[in-house]
Amino acid sequence: MPVKVEKIGPNQVELEITVEETVFNEQLRKTTKKLAGQVNIPGFRKGKAPLRFLEARLGKEYIWHEAAEEIMDPEYVKAVAAEGLTPVSTPEADIVQIEADKEFIFKVKLFVKPEIELGEYKDLGIDEPQVSVTEDELAAELEERRRRHAKLINVEEGAAEDGDSVTVDYTGAVDGEPLLDGETENRDLTIGLESFPPGLAEQVKGMSIGEEKDITVTLPAVYHEENFAGKDAVLHVKLLGIKRTELLPLDDEFAKDVSEFDTMDEYKEDVRQAMLKKARDLSKEEWREKILDKALDNAVLTDIPPSMLESKVESMIADADRRIRMLGYAPEDYYENYEMVIKAMRERYGEQAERHVKADLFYEAVVAREDIQLSEEEVNSSLARILGSGSGLEVFKQLLQQRDGMEPFLQGLRKEKAADLILRANNFPVPEKDAGPEDEPQPEEVSGLEEELQSESEPRPEDGPKPEDGPRPEDGPKLGDEPRPEDGPKLGDEPRPQCDPG
Repeated sequence: MPVKVEKIGPNQVELEITVEETVFNEQLRKTTKKLAGQVNIPGFRKGKAPLRFLEARLGKEYIWHEAAEEIMDPEYVKAVAAEGLTPVSTPEADIVQIEADKEFIFKVKLFVKPEIELGEYKDLGIDEPQVSVTEDELAAELEERRRRHAKLINVEEGAAEDGDSVTVDYTGAVDGEPLLDGETENRDLTIGLESFPPGLAEQVKGMSIGEEKDITVTLPAVYHEENFAGKDAVLHVKLLGIKRTELLPLDDEFAKDVSEFDTMDEYKEDVRQAMLKKARDLSKEEWREKILDKALDNAVLTDIPPSMLESKVESMIADADRRIRMLGYAPEDYYENYEMVIKAMRERYGEQAERHVKADLFYEAVVAREDIQLSEEEVNSSLARILGSGSGLEVFKQLLQQRDGMEPFLQGLRKEKAADLILRANNFPVPEKDAGPEDEPQPEEVSGLEEELQSESEPRPEDGPKPEDGPRPEDGPKLGDEPRPEDGPKLGDEPRPQCDPG
């Protein structure tokens, strides 16, 4: 099977594939036999009509193109594999020569996976950031803790002030016509915070308990009573109660009340150390991201095929949908305006897709250069961390294999090892892999299978995402999303003479 490869554009090639005449003739024989059993020719039983009658009924070119449809796909896949190409787009086929007793020749245009040029990713000179806690920061944190442990006390006398929590009754009308909401009772407001209707809480400021007065507010332009939208409403308000925050002094008694310490000095030092730890954790994560981002920035990748970007965006949207379905919702029901959300996702993910594709190719290249391998122990350990135990491990692996999820999962592990290698080469302290299942990254191929496996074994408490979490783009697609030749588009869509064999 001679194959000619010609580069016709950035990351785009054209293959000219020649199929030997003996191979084409054999396929033509099989196709003719199959068609003979499908076509009704007067005077002959199905499958018994001579070839000339079949050709007269269908036309030679129709039979040739039917044979071509059967042979192009496997010949294309073999050609791509032989040339070491990775298609990333739908191939466009064009027949050059087709006739019995001759070589069958066809051309295929396709985009292939681009090559990334690795830059420096070791010894990048990014030092661990130094962190500290200033006295002002410590004082602000203590004041915040003081507010969290404050008490609300009832105010019997005086007027409502900023920060007070007040309770009111009110009725409203626009141009003398009552609002459909009618009377609102025991409404709690905090003076100084936004309220609804807008301006209500602010105008309660200065009122005393039992006082009544009329307050004018402007209703929103979008309002459930459309005839009142954007208009001024008069609210008759009565102040029922005032609660005020009482801050405790930052003294030894406060330390005893809110901690295990007996003195404020001990408590203050504990708070300082907690702030330092939090600052170090945040700075370490920033340090980690700076190293990996710099390594990725040093790599060079140009002319990403549009099909790769489109595929990545669709994969990210599918991942977001999957996360919603894991919560037990249909995405079209979860979002108020599903079509608008999807449009926004495409715009947002479209901006991120190029970086995601570059990252995928970058880590693949590092894995290849560093010859990163996975031991069976590493794979089993990772799967066991996801499951929370070793039980059901073999069943889980079988499910992964059945769903074609094992290879993407292994690619994800190799990517993780590549990232760890880069971090260690830049003096970043990579922790040992002894984390629990909640800390183990889970490719999308694994997350759904975990639920399915649990349904086949003993149930355990749900530790999945919560409804308020929603889909997160940053948790989106993993390595291994690129199409493979055997999974890719077929070539049998080549136009051919139309004929109804029935």
